[in-house]
This record gives sequence, structure tokens and C-alpha cells, in this order.
Amino acid sequence: MDVEPLAVYVSGASPLELTVNFGICTGREPTRADIDGLGEMLLDFVSGVTLVAGRRYEFAQGAAESTAPEVKVEFPPFILPTEKAELEPLIEMLLETVRRWVRDCAATPPATAEDLTARIARTASEI
Repeated sequence: MDVEPLAVYVSGASPLELTVNFGICTGREPTRADIDGLGEMLLDFVSGVTLVAGRRYEFAQGAAESTAPEVKVEFPPFILPTEKAELEPLIEMLLETVRRWVRDCAATPPATAEDLTARIARTASEI
């Protein structure tokens, strides 16, 4: 049975925040063009959004350190509908848009023309 990593999840309730497991899904860091593209896509649904790209580091006793590139998508509360009947469909549209974006990024090679073998080797060496 194949298990697909969770690409995007709601990580905050107020204000709304989505977390994208970018590195796990794409095997690379997000580029400025990737981030710009996501911002443009989301502005079709909301009047403002903040995108934060960085690395998440996890530590646990007796376990290897793990690190992965991720993107946080933050929506200011004043741009979101207050009614649950309006907010829930909007969240679903935003989630699907971000999922589509990360799938498109995974299917697009990095601008540096790094081939898949080099990408896998680089990613493996970072773990």
C-alpha cells in the first residue's frame, strides 16, 4: 500500500494558517518563482496572504535529527469570512489550490537544471 505524505494541512485556527511539506513532496527547496506563483494563485480567492518559506528542524532523544523545507501560508483574520458556512468552502478551495501548487512544483525541475539523481543524492545527504 502506497502512503502519500500529507502535502498541506491546516496548522492554525485563528488566524488561518496552512503548512506545506514542500521538501517532502518535491525533494527540493522552494524557489522565489515557486513562492511568487503560489501568492498569485491565492490572490484569486483572498485579498491578502503572507508566505513564509524556511526549514523545519525536529529533534528527539535517541533519534536522528530531521529537517525539511516547508512553506507557511498565513491569512490575516480580517480578510476571512466570519460565518462558518462561508469560511469552510473557502478553506477547502485554499487547500486544493495549495495542493495543486505543490504537485505542480514537484513535477517541475528546479531552475538550476539539477537532475533527479542529483536531487535525491542532495536530499539524502541533508537528512
